[in-house]
Amino acid sequence: MSIRVCTFLCYWPQDLTDRERLGLHAEIKVLQGRLGLSYKDAAHRLYIAEIKKLSMSKRGYKAFSSLRSHVESSLSAVHVVPSEIEMDSIP
Repeated sequence: MSIRVCTFLCYWPQDLTDRERLGLHAEIKVLQGRLGLSYKDAAHRLYIAEIKKLSMSKRGYKAFSSLRSHVESSLSAVHVVPSEIEMDSIP
């Protein structure tokens, strides 16, 4: 693996396996070929895309947990309290 690959992949938030590193390297090379970017710019673009995915999944989790707490408080206000087992089994 070249030094350029290591400089980008060494700053990834968690340790990656060699297979994951090679997969990221391949994605960077594809971006580089499609968009005509430098390796550094393609790696940065991929990194930002992954950060945005994480941000969106966190927002979704927060939204659904907020929705769940509102539903539970509404149900308890009308004295209908389903058991935890029933609420957890709802997909």
